[in-house]
Amino acid sequence: MHRIADKDWLSVTFSLDAEKMKSEFHQDVLVRDDLLSYVLRVHLHIERWLQELIRHSLAKPEVLLDRGRSPKFSQLVTFCGALGAIPSDLARVIRKVNDLRNEYAHVRRYKPDKSLILDIQKALRELDEPFFMSFVLPTPHELAIALSSLAGYLERKTNDYKKASNKPFQRRRNSPRR
Repeated sequence: MHRIADKDWLSVTFSLDAEKMKSEFHQDVLVRDDLLSYVLRVHLHIERWLQELIRHSLAKPEVLLDRGRSPKFSQLVTFCGALGAIPSDLARVIRKVNDLRNEYAHVRRYKPDKSLILDIQKALRELDEPFFMSFVLPTPHELAIALSSLAGYLERKTNDYKKASNKPFQRRRNSPRR
């Protein structure tokens, strides 16, 4: 009976694991998941708008925002709520979007289930300013539409704050110009 030498066994095992990892990488990264990409992009925009709401609500926002590292997303939501820039029901919806983003970020091959989508839609319906798109069936596509609706609302809210504060858009000192 032929026995594989320890060195050969290790190289065979490693090459099998490497092929499996390569295949998993291909599936996880190279095969496009539009909803994942969409959730991450919407989350980034929501974060930017929260920062802008803070910039236009504080006398010296740079003390909080331009110290090399921005506050965590959940802290931004809390600050905006404390400043009255967003109502508490909207903060609840934004936190649910953050939970969704965190699931995508920390659970490999995460797929949102209908209960999560229903939960976000329910939170949108319960806003004082209801969102039309929150009344649709709970599918990933409809989740993307609901997130668009939320993002649009935050963008309008930020623009209203900019106009009311008469402060120009303030680029972070370390941000590259485009």
